[in-house]
Amino acid sequence: MKRRLFFSFIILLSCIMLLGCSSPKNFTGKWKTDIFDQGTVREDGAKIAGKATGQADLASIISKYIHWNATMEIKKDGTLTMDNGETFSAKWHQKGDKIVIEGKNISGIATLSDDQKTLYFENKPLNDNSDNQNGFMIGENSLKFEFKKVE
Repeated sequence: MKRRLFFSFIILLSCIMLLGCSSPKNFTGKWKTDIFDQGTVREDGAKIAGKATGQADLASIISKYIHWNATMEIKKDGTLTMDNGETFSAKWHQKGDKIVIEGKNISGIATLSDDQKTLYFENKPLNDNSDNQNGFMIGENSLKFEFKKVE
């Protein structure tokens, strides 16, 4: 009986340690991405260029070699900058396991992967009355980006 109680206690303690001791999300640092590697951007761009020029095969080949790099730096002081050839500034605050980003030309929600090496950022207007519709907005749609942590 004592042995059974002891093993039950060990199992309970192990579960508490595994579930209750997860590390807090750390969004700060530098992140990078190739905007053309998001979703089907390359394929869609090649199709559009191919239709416009009549050279679909050539456009498809060239699209594999074009890159549009972006970096995002999330600072501990609650500020953020994203540079993709044009620099965007914003403020951010943590809300649970995500951060809310609010700026004139960049706004949205970001989450982290479990290993905290990938940041998923959905750029979308947070408020219809805000001035942030001048960024990466396409109609009412939002764009999703996947950034990798710069070690």
